[in-house]
Amino acid sequence: MDSNTCVYYAPSSGHSGGNNFLKNNASTSNVPIYCGEKCEYVTNMLKDGQEIVVGNLTFVALLTPAHTQGSMCYLVRPSESDEQQIPVLFTGDTLFVGGCGKFLEGFGTAQQMNHSLNVIIAGLQPETRIFPGHEFTLNNIKFASLVEPNNHDVARKLMFAKSHLLQGSKDPFYPVSNAATIADEMRYNPFMRVKEEVVLRHCGTDDPIKALQVLRAQKDFFNKEGFIPSGEELRDNLVDTGTIIAKPYSMMARVKSDRKHTAFN
Repeated sequence: MDSNTCVYYAPSSGHSGGNNFLKNNASTSNVPIYCGEKCEYVTNMLKDGQEIVVGNLTFVALLTPAHTQGSMCYLVRPSESDEQQIPVLFTGDTLFVGGCGKFLEGFGTAQQMNHSLNVIIAGLQPETRIFPGHEFTLNNIKFASLVEPNNHDVARKLMFAKSHLLQGSKDPFYPVSNAATIADEMRYNPFMRVKEEVVLRHCGTDDPIKALQVLRAQKDFFNKEGFIPSGEELRDNLVDTGTIIAKPYSMMARVKSDRKHTAFN
């Protein structure tokens, strides 16, 4: 995107922290700022399906609530004159490689996230490349390997993520998110595989919505503690937002984790 237009997924400082600089800098003070939610310095509120033309690119705003109620993904459609151009989707904190965003604000639900991931995003062209708002690939795929330990696509993605770590870097999480498509995600992302028998069995339910709810709670627990409670134990102890109701866990699948809790995934 050029310097004449800015779009944001959600009103968090991780995505819109530069608004203040743009609006208070003489060279960028007239730049229009688009977002799907109220946010400081936003000049244009977007609606679902609204298009923004920037140069020869068309951005389509897709409302994908759950992480926040106004979360939006942005689909960049190739120009009609460039038939070889691959569609691109900026997914913000809705879809990460191998994972999805937390349900924030006390309103996000598994039903909303299922619709955002498995209806809206999954309904796009399979070859669409995704660009998430954060790099959590390795942690997410480690979790996916617990959900589907026999999934060869998960195993290959885990090897890929590990092989792309920056040698000697203080931040071991190399940005590998741009090496994924929607078709890829549907092969290894557990949150986009909630209709698969193996995922339903892992979650102890035959309901895809309940399965996504269980997965979200397990992932939250995994981020903090490095291990996950069983799906059967979580299944009947969740509120609709995916929050774990305080209760002792008698059955734990304990695994080693080398990543600390993160705020968004």
